[in-house]
Amino acid sequence: MSATRLRGLVASTLVVLVLSSCSAARPSWEVWDLTWATAQSAVPSASALVASGESGLCDSGLAQLRSIRSDLVPTPEPLLDETMNDWIETAEAALFACPPINDESYEAAFAELDQLEAAIESLIAGR
Repeated sequence: MSATRLRGLVASTLVVLVLSSCSAARPSWEVWDLTWATAQSAVPSASALVASGESGLCDSGLAQLRSIRSDLVPTPEPLLDETMNDWIETAEAALFACPPINDESYEAAFAELDQLEAAIESLIAGR
């Protein structure tokens, strides 16, 4: 076997190994969908946070979100990873700055969360 052919074979093998290890690290849609539903339910609405006026609701949501963060990313679809990271960071920031002083203090954060969630749901629907 020539040196050129051997190098080509080694390079091809490395590419296959890298690709297979990347795909093995991604969860199935079935498993990930459950985690995503848990994440969504961990983030209370802005009105619920304002109505409660206490940090307990925020603390519990933040703790739950942080405990499942590593199960949310990577996602089953690489194109979804960045948007999911943005959603997590926005949700954590909103829950960390809690309780809100008034509804307006959360409008921007929750509007961004709604947009990110819509983008995520759109990507999920297209699978």
